[in-house]
Amino acid sequence: MHIRRLATLLLTALVGAGVTMAVAIAVVGLDAVEDGVRQLFLGPVSPSESLPPAPPGSPLVITLTDAPRANYGPASPASEDALFLTLADAQGLEYDPSLGAAARELAIFYTDYRRLATSNALGFLLESSGAAYWGVRQSVVITNARGNEPIETLLAESTREGDVVGVGEDILPETPPLRVIVALTARRTLTLDPLPRAFEPGTAGYLTGRLAPGYTRPRAIAMSPAGTFVDLDTTLRGRQFSIEMPAQKGRWVVEILAEGPHGPVPLTQLTLYGGVSVPKIFETSWPPPLAEVTNGAEYVADLVNSARAETGLPALIYATELADVALAHSEDMRTGDFIGHRSPRTGLLSDRLRAARYSSVSRGENVALNGSLYDAHAGLMWSLGHRKNILSPQFTHLGVGARHGPRGWYLTEVFARPTPVIDDADEAAYGLLKQLRRARAESQGRGAVVRRDATLSRIARQAAGDALDTPEAIVSAVRQVGIRARTTVWTGQLATLEQFVPPTEVVDGEFTRFGVGIAQDLDADGPSIRVVLIAADG
Repeated sequence: MHIRRLATLLLTALVGAGVTMAVAIAVVGLDAVEDGVRQLFLGPVSPSESLPPAPPGSPLVITLTDAPRANYGPASPASEDALFLTLADAQGLEYDPSLGAAARELAIFYTDYRRLATSNALGFLLESSGAAYWGVRQSVVITNARGNEPIETLLAESTREGDVVGVGEDILPETPPLRVIVALTARRTLTLDPLPRAFEPGTAGYLTGRLAPGYTRPRAIAMSPAGTFVDLDTTLRGRQFSIEMPAQKGRWVVEILAEGPHGPVPLTQLTLYGGVSVPKIFETSWPPPLAEVTNGAEYVADLVNSARAETGLPALIYATELADVALAHSEDMRTGDFIGHRSPRTGLLSDRLRAARYSSVSRGENVALNGSLYDAHAGLMWSLGHRKNILSPQFTHLGVGARHGPRGWYLTEVFARPTPVIDDADEAAYGLLKQLRRARAESQGRGAVVRRDATLSRIARQAAGDALDTPEAIVSAVRQVGIRARTTVWTGQLATLEQFVPPTEVVDGEFTRFGVGIAQDLDADGPSIRVVLIAADG
C-alpha cells in the first residue's frame, strides 16, 4: 500500500491526547495551540502492546538524553537536523533546530513509554531545548518503511503554510524494528534575541525580541521562587520589545503575552535559573484514564479546587450561571473553529457576562483545546497566566464548560467574584457614616462631631442616583436649599463598600454636618456602586 495514502486514511482515525491550547484572561488578561497530537501508524505493523497502562498518579520521570541548552533564541542545526532541514525546506517550511532538539527527546520518550507526552512534560522538553514557542503541536509516526517518504508524509500532513517545524527520530526495538518519527510544529509569534537560561543573582538583564505581525501591546508576568506573581516592566518601540528581567536567586518563570486576533494570548513561557542548576530531570505523574471521566465540567472543577487546596486556598463555589456562560463559549469555539477570548459572535468575557446579566467585582477566563481534560488542566497549571487565574484569591465562584469535538475537548473556565447586592441603601449609607465617625475620632479625638444632616443626605441620595453628576452640580443643589456654609463634596465609584476610605480633607476638616448617598447599578460596565459624601460646616 502506498504510504501517503495510508497516512491520509489514518490521520482522522488516530488522534491522541494533545498538548493544551490554552488562553487565559483575568481582568488582566490571556492563546496558544491548534490541533492536538496526531498519532499515525504507517505500514502493516503497529507498536507492541506489551507495556501495561501506567497506574494513574504514578510517577513519570523524564531524564534528558542531551544536555539542556544554555540559551533561548536562535539555535544552530545539529548533525541530526541536516536531513530534516533539507526535507522541510523542499516543502517551503521554516525549520527550527530548537524544535528539532525537543522532537528528538520526544521520539525517545515515545520509544521508552509507547505513549504521547503530557502537556507539562512537553513543556519541559521544549524549554530544555531553548524553544521559545507557545501552542506547539506534536505529531508522531510509527513505521517500518525505509527512506525519506515517511518524513515527507509527516511534514505534509502535520503542517500548514507559515508553520515552523522541527523533527526527531528514534527506533522501537520491535521485530522488525520500527521508526518513531516526531514532528513539532508551531506558529512564530515572536523572535527572541539570545537569552541565557541561567544567570548570576544580582545581575539584572533584559529580555529583548520582536513581535510577529498581528500581535501588539506585549506585557510580561513572572512567578518568583516563592510562587508569587510579579508584573515585569515592558517597553515597545515599533515591534521591538524589551522586558526587564528579575535578578534574585532561584527559579523564575516568565510568560510573555500580547494582544492577538482573538484577544490576549500568551506568546511564550521561559524558565530562568538564578544561581541554581538548570535541571536535566523532570518529575510529574501519569494522568488518569480518560474513560473514567463521565461529567467533564464537574471533573475539571474538582481539579481546579484540588489545586487550590494544595496551596491553602478555599474551594470555589460552583455557579450554574457561570457554567452556562462557559459552556456556550466552548460550543461557540467548537462551531467557530477558534480558540480565544474574543468571539466574533459574543465578544469578550465581559460582554458575555453582561448579556447573562451577571455582575461581578472581578472576573477571569481560561480556555483550552486538548484531547484530555486532565492534560488540559495540567497545561493550564503549567502556564503562568492560567495558573494565576486558578489560584487567585480574588475569585470566589467558578463555572466550567466542556464540549467535545473532532479536535478534542473545548474547555472554558469562568472565574468571578459576584458583586454584593445592596439591599438597603440607607442602611449602607449609615454604615459609611459610622466609618467616617471612627476615622474622625482617630484623627481629631473623641470630640470630633459627625452629625447626619437630613437635607444633605437627601441631596446625596439624589446625586448618587445620577440626578446630579458633578461635584459642582451637587454644591449648587446645596446652595439652592439655603445652606451657605463651607461645603465639600466627594464622589466615588466602588466595586464593594469595603473599598470606601474616608477622604482626608473630610476626616481632618472642621465639618460637622454630613450626608451620604449610595446607589447601585448592577448593569454598569465597571464598579457598580456610586457613593456621594457631602460635608458642611455647622
